Amino acid sequence: MKLLFLGAFGANYIRNNWLEPLRELYDVVYISVPWLFKEHSREEIEEYIYEVIRRNSIKYIFVYSDGMANKLSDEFYSNIRKSFFVFTFHADDEPETWYQINEPYDHRYDLIFTHSKRGHQRREHRFFNDRNSVYLPWGYNERIYHPVNDTIKDIDVLFIGTNKLTSAGTYYEEGESRRNQIALIYNYCKENNYVFKLFGYKWDRDPLLKECWEGFVDDNEISDVIGRSRIVLNFGMSCEGGYETYQTKIRQFEVGGCNVFQITNENPELREIFGDNIGFFGNSEELMEVLKHHLEHPEEAREKAQKVYDECIKSHTMQHRIKKLISIADNICPCKKQLDSAPKSNIEVIRINKDLSIDSLISAALSQVKDSSKGYCLIADQNTRIFDFNESLISSFLEEKYDVIQTDTFIRFRSFNQTIDSERGLVPDGETVHPRNIAEETLNIGLLQDTYLGFIDQGVWKPLMNYVIAKDKLISVLQQLITNNGLFREELKVINSHMQLLTVDLMTDLEIKDNFSLKIVDLLNAADNGKNVVFYGVGGYMYSRICTAIAHRGKSENIAFIDNGMVGNEVTLGDRGEIKMPIRGARDLEEGQIKADIIAITALFGSDALMRELSAYHPRCLVLPFGNLNHTNWRYLHN
Repeated sequence: MKLLFLGAFGANYIRNNWLEPLRELYDVVYISVPWLFKEHSREEIEEYIYEVIRRNSIKYIFVYSDGMANKLSDEFYSNIRKSFFVFTFHADDEPETWYQINEPYDHRYDLIFTHSKRGHQRREHRFFNDRNSVYLPWGYNERIYHPVNDTIKDIDVLFIGTNKLTSAGTYYEEGESRRNQIALIYNYCKENNYVFKLFGYKWDRDPLLKECWEGFVDDNEISDVIGRSRIVLNFGMSCEGGYETYQTKIRQFEVGGCNVFQITNENPELREIFGDNIGFFGNSEELMEVLKHHLEHPEEAREKAQKVYDECIKSHTMQHRIKKLISIADNICPCKKQLDSAPKSNIEVIRINKDLSIDSLISAALSQVKDSSKGYCLIADQNTRIFDFNESLISSFLEEKYDVIQTDTFIRFRSFNQTIDSERGLVPDGETVHPRNIAEETLNIGLLQDTYLGFIDQGVWKPLMNYVIAKDKLISVLQQLITNNGLFREELKVINSHMQLLTVDLMTDLEIKDNFSLKIVDLLNAADNGKNVVFYGVGGYMYSRICTAIAHRGKSENIAFIDNGMVGNEVTLGDRGEIKMPIRGARDLEEGQIKADIIAITALFGSDALMRELSAYHPRCLVLPFGNLNHTNWRYLHN
């Protein structure tokens, strides 16, 4: 039997810590529900899920609640609970704020797992015997977070996390108190010749902490960065803020898994697991005492880190958590059949140069599958960036021995391992190409033809990667698809599954960066030609690139910067800081003290909201969002 897993699997932390470990252990069918909303209504998505259920032998339905609360209807949950055991895991669940967000949806589940002991205790009191609540602490993925041997400890104190600063200059959740603690530690380190490093979004907007900001770190680098550190600051406060409102974070287990000493605010749940081997503090004075002590006694810090690591690797990986989760569900669920173990893939992904002739393409495909033990193959261009290959959704079709299985592909735009909020792409299937709110001239058949292997059938482009082909039918299928424009002359067993097998990224990171560079050059050219260009937002990746370009070209009187949270500060450019430009506020724009022909929104995330916020300027200014290079306004930049 199988487990059906519903969640927002575009989020790396959910993918890395839940989806991938689950797939290693059990037969899991999974659906990334938010992606489907790009093209379908809620009713259509619920029917899609019902179809997946009908085609598979499902024992459990696991809904990961983060990002899923309002996606599916109460009627849907009521329907599936009549036939299946449904459970969830709440990733943020501390009373009061997080608990109150989750509590209205608790009635949807037979079993609720929560990482918060206080959230669990609240439910136990409320539920009585109506349903089940289980306290299940965080774990970590030991494949991503692990000790790095023989690394040089060139960072004395490290913090990784986001600056919770809004565009209005205010902080959300516990952001202000956390920022002040980090500033306190940074000043101490600077005064005492300790090296303090800071990674994460928006710290370049902090007038003090931008001095120690080192940019961003991804999953491939994070163990190396943590491993270079002697001490990691790992604050865990709930969104109410303050030392007393502790919240256990997944990062506390991840740092433990890297075998590095960490300091965090007092947390009875963590102390119960790790004892005194984490540096706990209750106020700013205790924080500084714990920090100073362990900087001055590095051997003690190393011994404590080793004890935390030993405990983590023994009992707190995500595989430990998932096995316990399934064991508890097994004891409660009326169905006593066991979940099947993880199946082996039966599809060979073939990478082909899209510019090959038909004969060469077929020859190259055959050479790659001749020694494969898999029964099916899928052909993709060698440069296609596959983010997700969800064979689980068509496993039942594979078992039915079809010769050709048509599937859907979800195409995304990505930048720097983050999906831009104004994400744009399209969902081609075997019959047509569905645009998703995209300017027609930007994502058209011509662009797709230039990017992916495919063919034209009656004026409609069909991507070859949408066809899963039986290995023994490969030659005849390819010949018919390409030479006969998708018409199968030979009798073949063909079905359109309507399942989303692939999620791919349309543009490489390098291509996106190049596009950004071209837009910046166009804007600076416009300023040189007399246009008044205002960059709206000081901070983040685009701001850094803009500053570099201005410093290279030289100061222009036609360029201005606006950021309400940084008014009164200066943009300092050049190797010696010889170029200085004041940061103004939006009021200066409203009152006409700043002239603007073009307003360029520098934010890569949330640019749609800022476009609406600046809608009053559209009649007299060209407003351009860097967060969506396909916005129709960019076409007017050269006018």
